[in-house]
Amino acid sequence: ATMTLRVGQHGYPSVAVVGTGAFDNGWTASSSAPAKATVSEDGVITGVAAGSATITFTSIGNSNKTATVAVTVTA
Repeated sequence: ATMTLRVGQHGYPSVAVVGTGAFDNGWTASSSAPAKATVSEDGVITGVAAGSATITFTSIGNSNKTATVAVTVTA
């Protein structure tokens, strides 16, 4: 999945991205480039600076279940 945000804008990936089932018990989320985009514990993605980052959600119930969002941040 992909998402485009402006600097300072917040976004939340669709249910199709984080899915259902394996993610019902929650997830952990991380950013490949926190200087460009961050992700909160509840899955809200925030554009920090122009560039790109990959946000990875990992199921707490099944660490083999992941979903990614390619984020582009524009100025």
